[in-house]
Amino acid sequence: MFIISCEAKLPLSNIILCATYAQRCCMQHLWAHQRRSFLDCAAGHVRLTRWCRRWIERIARIYRLNDARLEHYDPDLERQTPAFDAAQGKLKQAVEALFASAEKELAGLSARALKAKPLRSLLNHREGLCVFLDNPRVPMDNNFAERLLRGAAIARALSFGSDSETGAEFTATMYTVTGTLAMNGIDVRRWLGEWLNACADNGGQPPEDLSCWLPWSMSPERRRALAAPG
Repeated sequence: MFIISCEAKLPLSNIILCATYAQRCCMQHLWAHQRRSFLDCAAGHVRLTRWCRRWIERIARIYRLNDARLEHYDPDLERQTPAFDAAQGKLKQAVEALFASAEKELAGLSARALKAKPLRSLLNHREGLCVFLDNPRVPMDNNFAERLLRGAAIARALSFGSDSETGAEFTATMYTVTGTLAMNGIDVRRWLGEWLNACADNGGQPPEDLSCWLPWSMSPERRRALAAPG
């Protein structure tokens, strides 16, 4: 399932978002999973609660600084504004300070200390966690994508999934089409109705020219005609 937005003007073809994976290409590790590792470490250990909260707040600050940076980001500009550069500098400084604190704290712990595991994970995944710094269009986590997939996951559970590979491929294709349409503000039922009528008029075959069916290439008038209710 691959959902596309009209805002995604250029594909991020060499970046993969993942929780943990052997790094053979440009991997973006997820900050949400690093946050969870601190929560898991403190679960059931009251004495670690305050320590855990401090690290959660440090990670939350990185999120806030990244949001502030993105407010000044324009993907159409070859060179960003001074406001973006200033926000970028603050973000990088905070990230570097976070990893420096982790290194210092880990150095004072035994290998079997409870605090050591999340700190070690944070440092081991440093390269992947920092991908977003030089790639503003790369998110810090994949929460948005997971929310988009939630409906498909629930439907799979309720329907017991597909009984064949062909059925699974068809289901994935339909979720991709409907998800892309919905993300781009197109009324899915209206679009499907027109699409099926066009296929019927074409002897049961898909139209040869797809430009008027894709959200990013259809005319403004057609987008308005197929727009989902506000």
